[in-house]
Amino acid sequence: MAINIRATHLEISRHALAQNITYVREVSGAKKIFFAVKSNAYGHGLDVVAPTALALGVDGLAVAIAEEALHLRSVGVTAPILILGHTDSNYAYLCAEAEIITTVPSLAWLQAAQPQLEAHNQKLLVSLAVDTGMNRIGIRTKEELLAAIEYINTHSANFEWYGLMTHFATADVPETSYFHKQLNRWHAIVDDLPKLPPMVHVANSGATLYHHTEVPTEYVRVGSLLYG
Repeated sequence: MAINIRATHLEISRHALAQNITYVREVSGAKKIFFAVKSNAYGHGLDVVAPTALALGVDGLAVAIAEEALHLRSVGVTAPILILGHTDSNYAYLCAEAEIITTVPSLAWLQAAQPQLEAHNQKLLVSLAVDTGMNRIGIRTKEELLAAIEYINTHSANFEWYGLMTHFATADVPETSYFHKQLNRWHAIVDDLPKLPPMVHVANSGATLYHHTEVPTEYVRVGSLLYG
């Protein structure tokens, strides 16, 4: 039996969350909002916040790790789910089976995942990550990006190129020189690609709020901005 002896509790305002969702759409012009619910919805309670936000109009959910995505599927969430962090390529087939959009950091990751995707007869929704200066995850050169795209295209039975992303480390601070350094690197790597995937997502909360005139905002992925 669960016993709660703590005097504190957290109240989540549906009205405030709905207002924040509306504000994000109005400010950014976003057509699709992916709501970051990583780390137990930033401590607010994943199983409560995720379905509430979906009911209020967000279009998808973003999580840090595969376990969070698979948990959401296990409790009945059918909306699009994006994994932002690294996933071991050995578990790519589980993400494919659950129709989870998976961030892919390299050509080597694709090459490692392909045999077991083929063995399980699964097709993975791939969001290719470009590292423009966050220095956490992603492809760093146009040459590798083109090679990854070519690999996806030649293994279309097991991969679908669904997304392309980067993460701006300092989009929410007044000093913008590093943001613009990352933005210039994004353009250097991504501009002139012969084709883009359906989901180009670079606008985190800071970029959505402060740089929406400089970055693509058809898809935005926001966390702290919606929690208020």
